[in-house]
Amino acid sequence: METLKTERPNGYTQGAWQGKMYDRNLSIKEIAERVRHFAKKQYPACKFSITTQSYSGGQSMHVALMSAPFDPFATPDINAIPHGRHNTPEQEVEYWANTINRGHHQVNQYYIADDFRLSAEGKACMQFVKNAMTVYNYDDSDSQIDYFNTNFYSHIAVGKWDKPFTLTK
Repeated sequence: METLKTERPNGYTQGAWQGKMYDRNLSIKEIAERVRHFAKKQYPACKFSITTQSYSGGQSMHVALMSAPFDPFATPDINAIPHGRHNTPEQEVEYWANTINRGHHQVNQYYIADDFRLSAEGKACMQFVKNAMTVYNYDDSDSQIDYFNTNFYSHIAVGKWDKPFTLTK
């Protein structure tokens, strides 16, 4: 993952980074087109929804896996749930099953490998999408001093809240 990023020259914060393919002249729509191209090339049988948003505080890209020939959701298993969660294991399994039935799961981009609700194929696909966005992004933010400076905010999901993921054959 770190090979996708380099230290950001002249960064304001200590941990500033930029993606290997970051270009300040690319618009968020152009970046979305490139991410769409990479996703189609890597996962030709899958359908992705890639949308952008621009607003006064910045811009964001939303990528959702809408259909695939593999199941991105892992089978609910009480033994797969990590200890120390806020809910009981039974409540977690119930929520997990509801996630699958709804066909929608918002993925935390920082903990894809630890997301027990995703199958191995789902994790690989979500990690690929995250990497495809990261190479065009930069981040010079520090939340402890309330300073946020990024090219765009990333959002990754399986399905959408109003349109569920579908498994294709």
